[in-house]
Amino acid sequence: MDCNTDLQIVTIIQGEDRDLFLRIVDKKTQQPFDLTAASAINARFKNADDTVLVKTLNSGVTIISAAAGKIAVTILKTESILLKPREAQNFEIEVVIGSGAASKLSVVQFIEALTVKSRVV
Repeated sequence: MDCNTDLQIVTIIQGEDRDLFLRIVDKKTQQPFDLTAASAINARFKNADDTVLVKTLNSGVTIISAAAGKIAVTILKTESILLKPREAQNFEIEVVIGSGAASKLSVVQFIEALTVKSRVV
């Protein structure tokens, strides 16, 4: 299933705690993507050293409303300080529905939706 989101550009200042509130929708129908059967949700962000910060379900990713496709991703100040400072960069959310051989993976790409700024002081 193709997914989409109604997120606008998010700005994070390195060294700050930040909660991202996201609503995932079905790209074809524009209806909320039902997360009720989600067995995994992973949020991936690029660090300055080209490693990847991964936040997982119940460890930085929280389902706010499964039926409405709403999640929150919490980035701690100790994590945001490591993010790559750059405007209009990408991040993505992986959603796994079900488990085992019958599971389905959907990847939601947030193209040019994240700006990370260095602290000025």
